[in-house]
Amino acid sequence: MLKFKLFKWIAGLVLVFGILSIILGTWMIQSRVVNEAQIRVHYDLSSAWAVYNAKLRQLEAITGLTAQREPLVDACQSALEDEESIAHLQKIQDLLARICLDYQLDYMTLLAPDGKVLARASAPFARGDYRNSCPLVAKALSGQSNSGTVLLSQEQLKL
Repeated sequence: MLKFKLFKWIAGLVLVFGILSIILGTWMIQSRVVNEAQIRVHYDLSSAWAVYNAKLRQLEAITGLTAQREPLVDACQSALEDEESIAHLQKIQDLLARICLDYQLDYMTLLAPDGKVLARASAPFARGDYRNSCPLVAKALSGQSNSGTVLLSQEQLKL
């Protein structure tokens, strides 16, 4: 009889501590897994932002240097003086297309001081539309340097 009572107590203690160990172990593992996942996501997002910001700085440098290229500046001045001259616009378009190829850019657009598109580097080479509604363009036209990301509509992408 004493052996049976002792066995019940020991079995009960083993069962209680076993259940507590399972609950505590599961909680600790889950909290560590979640914590590790959060840390990895944080580092991945930090890395993604670093890559994004580096790409923005690279694009700023490319556009800044492109804007100072003497052949492009000369062609732009000639195009603004003689808006009907297709030769000047074709030269600008060729220069922009070469820059896009050299720096692996998807597109490049040259705007007049009023925001009117003078030339695009990629087909269909549409021009004459205005881009001042774009926040980055509006800021640039006001004389402020900036960079960022803008979502383009399907119609804008077709241009």
